[in-house]
Amino acid sequence: MAEEAIYVRIMADLEKRINDKEFEDLKLPDERSLALAYDVSRSSIKRALTVLASRGIIFKKRGSGTFVNPSYLKNQSMFQSEGTNL
Repeated sequence: MAEEAIYVRIMADLEKRINDKEFEDLKLPDERSLALAYDVSRSSIKRALTVLASRGIIFKKRGSGTFVNPSYLKNQSMFQSEGTNL
C-alpha cells in the first residue's frame, strides 16, 4: 500500500485543528511557520492550503494571511447538531 502523501496528512491535521477551533482569531500561521512546525517543505504546506481553500475551508487574503472560512465553521456546527432541530 502506498504511503499517504505528506500534504494529505498536513491537510487532515489542519482540518482537525480548525474543527477543534484551535485558531481562535481564525488566522492560520504563515506558510513558513507551518513548514517549521510540521518539519516539511513550504511546497507541501502550499499544496495542503490550496486544497483546503478549494474545499472552502480556508481562504487566502493577499498581504494579510490565511484564514478559516467563517461560513465553513457555521456549517460545521449545523451539521454536528443534526437531529436536534425541533
